[in-house]
Amino acid sequence: MTQEVLPLLTALRERLDAAGLWQQSPIDPEALNSQQPFCVDTLNFPQWLQFLLIPRLTALIEGGMNLPNGSNVSAMAEMYFKDAPDGGPIIQIIHDIDVALGIVE
Repeated sequence: MTQEVLPLLTALRERLDAAGLWQQSPIDPEALNSQQPFCVDTLNFPQWLQFLLIPRLTALIEGGMNLPNGSNVSAMAEMYFKDAPDGGPIIQIIHDIDVALGIVE
């Protein structure tokens, strides 16, 4: 599974960057302390992907730890990116990550 996820995380980063959604400046670390799903009260969804999902999954993979199997990020991606011109490829990569994690089929 990890062999599938790491290249997908790289592809997600590249696609977010190509869409102009990769933030070059760091965020306030307090924004990561949200108790809301996807930190909706402190981050937008691309920020959540950049500052939480991608680093956490990468750290788990690099640390040889188990990957999560309980969240469905592609549902949130579909809602957030449904009308975005570059949304389709981003949604597909996130869906592929969920599939690789065994979350969706």
